[in-house]
Amino acid sequence: MKILRWLAIALAFAAWNAHARGSVPIIDHDAVPAVRASGQAASAEQIRTALQSAGAARGWQITPSGAGKALAVLNVRGKHSISADIAYASGKYSIKYRDSSNMNYEAGEGSGRIHPKYNAWVQTLIDDTRMQLLRP
Repeated sequence: MKILRWLAIALAFAAWNAHARGSVPIIDHDAVPAVRASGQAASAEQIRTALQSAGAARGWQITPSGAGKALAVLNVRGKHSISADIAYASGKYSIKYRDSSNMNYEAGEGSGRIHPKYNAWVQTLIDDTRMQLLRP
């Protein structure tokens, strides 16, 4: 009986720790360099195309929202949703948090805090965009 009690306590503790994944500060990416394989700065149109291609491959929906601007939305398993504002110009682009649902967002100092996956998903979008821009 004691073994069952200890097993139940251990399982409850493990479940509590798994659920209590901490929030992290939101990382806004400002003036990310956008360079082609030739070493030349990418044009705004090349950046937009690279963002859309990179995003589509990972499930992002990136739609233009004005000159040099876009809205990026990612829905994950129909359970989590994030959106970010993108601004781009020749040679650089920025990605900034806009909204989320079911991501443990907490308003606060700076941009606030959020589930760590938000920063990972945005960083993957940036990495994939860089790879798109480096293609000949």
